[in-house]
Amino acid sequence: MIELKGKTLVFGDLHLGIKSDSLARLFVDVKFVEFLLEYIKKHNIDNLIFLGDWFNSREFINTITLSVGFELVSLLAKNVKEFVFILGNHDLESNSYKNVSSVIGYDSIKNVHLIKEPTDGIVNRKYTLFVPWGFSNAGFEVVHKFDYIFGHLALPGNYIRYNKINVNNLEVIKEDNLQTNDVRAFCDECLNVGGICFSGHIHVRSEQTYHENRIIFVGSPFEMSYGETNSTHGFYLIDEFNNIRFDETISDSIPRHIVLKISSCFDEDGKMRTKEAFGYLKGNIVKKIIDKDLSASESMQLNDMLNSLDIFEFAQAEYGSLNQSNYFDENQQPTQTETSALTIDSYFDTVIQALDEETLKNSNVTKDELKECFLSYVKRLIDQNG
Repeated sequence: MIELKGKTLVFGDLHLGIKSDSLARLFVDVKFVEFLLEYIKKHNIDNLIFLGDWFNSREFINTITLSVGFELVSLLAKNVKEFVFILGNHDLESNSYKNVSSVIGYDSIKNVHLIKEPTDGIVNRKYTLFVPWGFSNAGFEVVHKFDYIFGHLALPGNYIRYNKINVNNLEVIKEDNLQTNDVRAFCDECLNVGGICFSGHIHVRSEQTYHENRIIFVGSPFEMSYGETNSTHGFYLIDEFNNIRFDETISDSIPRHIVLKISSCFDEDGKMRTKEAFGYLKGNIVKKIIDKDLSASESMQLNDMLNSLDIFEFAQAEYGSLNQSNYFDENQQPTQTETSALTIDSYFDTVIQALDEETLKNSNVTKDELKECFLSYVKRLIDQNG
């Protein structure tokens, strides 16, 4: 049985290899782990619990990403007494093959407990259950109930949008339980009254009460896309007395995602603002919204100024006006798709409206039929891949 004593830091969803194994993004992961190592030493952290999705791609991972991922786990494990490492869906080749994983061999690292199936444990005298991706509460016998659950758990797809739970009360979800990894089923069947469930999988942090239990989706430790900008990021701490708190202290070296309207780069008289006005862009990921017509000389001058600011990365620019009405609605986060500041639905409206009418006529399909077909396909992909 795994037993953790002392201070424990809980985090999840690091997704190494994001952006097609971008080395720049991998560098951000390294900087985060460097920060975490300093934090562990400064605050005398005894244990780590990782809630799944160490890597991003489920099928193809660059050799450099694989090597760096292994080294980072080894570094963290050397600096704590116990490191509980729970498999997420992105750490598995598919939902059907639980034994094919990108983190095979991690259990050979000293102090690492690789959780490949539901496993009992104790955290500071509290009965604990560790749950990886791909299991249901019906898949094993519950001898006794637990005070803590740590896992990579989920909700029905209709209630998760842009990596955020889009209901304020889990009690309103009326669908049947998911076949696997339903956070509500695990809480109902495995948690003592007043117990706490910590889960990865959903990147926007949230805390909810469900049937007298507390469910915490810890969120990603830092911003990884434009869909995660309107959320706090960090990790949870459980001290030796089982007091729990969230810490959003993150290193300044971790880039944030910033939207820059081109119109904001000019004053009321049409003159470009000075370089000093854009110091906040330094070291961050910037998406330009081209909402103003520029002359060739203005465009060149602006690009020269922005390129001199040591910006970490430019996301793909958007044309048109980005405003509160098309970036947000009251129930959703902005889309995490970094090539669009629009919702999927409105984005494909824009694309499809631009299609040539003669091409559509020759293909014997209407714009509405094409949109319906594509959105249906996207929904099916999301449902299949969690």
